[in-house]
Amino acid sequence: MLEFLLPVYEQAKFDEQKDIPVILSIDKAVPSDKKVYPPRMVYAILISLFATGMVALLLL
Repeated sequence: MLEFLLPVYEQAKFDEQKDIPVILSIDKAVPSDKKVYPPRMVYAILISLFATGMVALLLL
């Protein structure tokens, strides 16, 4: 009897997991008011200063 009930039980657990939604959306998505972006100019300035410093240190 256990040989019959165990696969049925496993299949029932599998079917129960299929009924659960993957994504649960609680509220609607709203775009933010403030624009967020990576400060590319700051990164470019820092990298160029670092590279210039390394080259100057290498030449000395």
